[in-house]
Amino acid sequence: MSLTFEVVVEDPVINVEVTEYEVGTILVAGPQGRQGDPGRGVVPFSEILAECDGATTTFLLSQVAISLSSVQVFRNGLAEVAGIGFALAYTGLGTTVTFSTAPLSSDVVAVTYHI
Repeated sequence: MSLTFEVVVEDPVINVEVTEYEVGTILVAGPQGRQGDPGRGVVPFSEILAECDGATTTFLLSQVAISLSSVQVFRNGLAEVAGIGFALAYTGLGTTVTFSTAPLSSDVVAVTYHI
């Protein structure tokens, strides 16, 4: 399985480093919006949701995200919008992603977050 991402960097950009990981996830290190760099000891983590079957809407992530704001969800390479395409929550079991529409078995859903 292969995911392709196109990264477009617009000027002005200061001290930005782009790293591509094996699973096809792009992490941009440097100024990261209003929250800034997550800091030392924070590890970016990525996973592909394998349980997509067209019926299941709630998925438990394999790790607990340190912040729900660090979670990014991509369906077939397109970013989903939190609060519209999906919702996030902490439960007694960990971090869950609940989609408003169940991903199809043909969908590739990638999730990146900080642990």
